[in-house]
Amino acid sequence: MTTRVRTAAICLALAAGMALPIKAQTMPDLSFKIRAGNLSGPVAKDSLGNRTMGFGLEAAFPLSKGRLTTELTYDVFNGYRRDTTQYGPAYYTPNQDPWNPSSVSQTYFDGTNTHPVVINPDFSLQGESMTFKGLGLKVGYQAALPFSWAEGWDWQAGLSLDYRQTHHEIFMTLTPGYYDSAHTFQVIPRISGYGDWNYYEGANYSKDVKKVQPGAFAGVSTTFSDIFRLELNLRETTFNGIYYHPFSTTGAAPKYTESSKTGLVLEVALGVRL
Repeated sequence: MTTRVRTAAICLALAAGMALPIKAQTMPDLSFKIRAGNLSGPVAKDSLGNRTMGFGLEAAFPLSKGRLTTELTYDVFNGYRRDTTQYGPAYYTPNQDPWNPSSVSQTYFDGTNTHPVVINPDFSLQGESMTFKGLGLKVGYQAALPFSWAEGWDWQAGLSLDYRQTHHEIFMTLTPGYYDSAHTFQVIPRISGYGDWNYYEGANYSKDVKKVQPGAFAGVSTTFSDIFRLELNLRETTFNGIYYHPFSTTGAAPKYTESSKTGLVLEVALGVRL
């Protein structure tokens, strides 16, 4: 368990324990929440439309001043679905000039001329998708805003511990080759170390990563009709992205890499008192 996760877990446990001895005979207010939000920052790069939605069950404990809130959440973040076929040369240089051998690090000699190695989009397909979802536990403090013009509005802030699952899928058939002097695409008959065959790279992989991540939130809220509560929160959240790097675009053995990205969620939530 990382230091950030351990620290967040201790803070959540201490905060949750504060409510019990203060109002031990008072039943907490229970609310069911529906939320929707928009992502910003590094996490938005792996999302589809930067949108999120989720649900929550909150218990609010009255304190001498304000309330202590605990909420169990479930969130779904729309990951990307896209065609990632490489339309340019292979081997680290996907945006270079396919007609200029000096601009491409990987070349092929056909016995007469040297040609840049490229991936032909007519014979290739690479699609990827990545989605995020998971549970969370939020503990926070809520109290009235100390401004006369903000009567009826509260502020809230707290910490969260989020269990995030990232699911990544990739399917592809990549066909490297070269364009001859007549600008006709030719499949490379041999790449050293891969035998005497017409080379192509095919794959159909899926991979999951599950991690616990700490977070934080802050916002404002108001109650109307004694039943409904409207919240506007800014949440910190972390995603663990999974990325596949094929041989055809790196020149190295295919591999997965992971990268954690932290960003913000601007979220609107509607709570219904149970």
